[in-house]
Amino acid sequence: MKLLVLGAAGQIGHELCRRVWPADYRIAGVDRAEVDITRQEAVADALRQERPDIVINAAAYTAVDRAESEPDVAWAVNAAGPGHLAVRPPVFRWSTSRPITCSTAAKKRPIARMIR
Repeated sequence: MKLLVLGAAGQIGHELCRRVWPADYRIAGVDRAEVDITRQEAVADALRQERPDIVINAAAYTAVDRAESEPDVAWAVNAAGPGHLAVRPPVFRWSTSRPITCSTAAKKRPIARMIR
């Protein structure tokens, strides 16, 4: 079983990668430098290269105080990025698993402000 963790350099992704998994699990952890989740092509390339059985997206824009001054960046990482996995890119359709997105869900303002 192969597990792909997006956002492996972050708090949640790092913890997921360092946890003890069953012996038959192989973990591939990638960070923003390796896979820019805001680019659908980069996500598809990572899926094509790794061919994971399970994908966990822990990538996130976590600079809450800057989110209001950088709304496009926050939206791209926290909404559009997971969307690239949710639409099940053709390269990932061979897998029967569904991608998982996790977050610390820290927020200072109502989420409705991020919804477009």
